[in-house]
Amino acid sequence: MSSFQLPICAVFFSLLLLFVFMAKKRVDLLENKLYFVMIICSAFDSIIATILRFCTLTDLSDKLQLVYFLNRIDFALLLTICTCLFSYVVLISFPKIKENAKAIKTYFYTILSIDILVIIMTFILKIDIIEAAGEISIGGTALIPIYVTSALYLIGAILISVTKIKNLDKRYIPIFVIIVLIFFLMLLFQYNPYLMIISITITFINYLMYHTIENPDLRMLEEVNLAKDYAEKANAAKTDFLSSMSHEIRTPLNAVVGFSDY
Repeated sequence: MSSFQLPICAVFFSLLLLFVFMAKKRVDLLENKLYFVMIICSAFDSIIATILRFCTLTDLSDKLQLVYFLNRIDFALLLTICTCLFSYVVLISFPKIKENAKAIKTYFYTILSIDILVIIMTFILKIDIIEAAGEISIGGTALIPIYVTSALYLIGAILISVTKIKNLDKRYIPIFVIIVLIFFLMLLFQYNPYLMIISITITFINYLMYHTIENPDLRMLEEVNLAKDYAEKANAAKTDFLSSMSHEIRTPLNAVVGFSDY
C-alpha cells in the first residue's frame, strides 16, 4: 500500500470510529471527553494529510501558502492529541485529582496555556517544504516547539504508566503500544522520510483505546439503579409495615397489661 493510500484509510477509519463512539451513550467522564477530542483531532489530521498528499499531484508553487497553513494546523492537532493522551494517563493514574475541582481546573488551565504558547510559536516560526520526486516533507524551526512539547507529553505518559504497571490495568495498554510504535516509526522514517504514516498510527492507537477506556454499559447501570430503587422502596414498605404492626400489637397489649394491674 502506497503512502498516498495511508491517509485515505486513516480518514475512513477515523470517521468510522467517531460515528461508533457517538452512536452509543457513554458515562460522562473526563477521560471519555479527552478520548472524544482525540478522535476528532485524529479525523481532521487524516483529512489534512490527505489534502496535502493531493497537493503533491500538481505543482506546489501556487499552493505554498495553503500547504504552510495546513501543516501548522496539523502540528496543532498532533500537539492536542499528545496533550489529551497525557491528561488521560494522569486522570486514570491519579483519580483523586478529579475530586478536587480547583486542582483539575488549575491543571487544565496550565496545560492549555502551554499548548497555546507552543501553537503561537509554530505559527510564527519558519516552515520549510522539502520536495523530492513528487513527495513532500516538512522541516524548519516551527517543528521544534511542537516536537519537543509532544515528546515531553509522551515521555511523561510513558513514565507514569511504567510506575503503574503493577496494577495490570488494561487502560495502560495503548501507552505501552506507543513505545513500540515510536521505535517502529523511527525506523520507517529512516527508510522513507516522506512516508505519511503518522495519521494511520494515531488512528490505530484510537481504536486500541476504544476497547480499553472506562465505559460501563449505561443500560446495565439503569437496570441496577432501578433495582436499587425497588429494593429501597421494598425496604421502606417493610419498615412501615413492621412499625404499624408493632403499634397495632402494642395497643391491645397495653390494655391487657392495664387490666392485669387491677
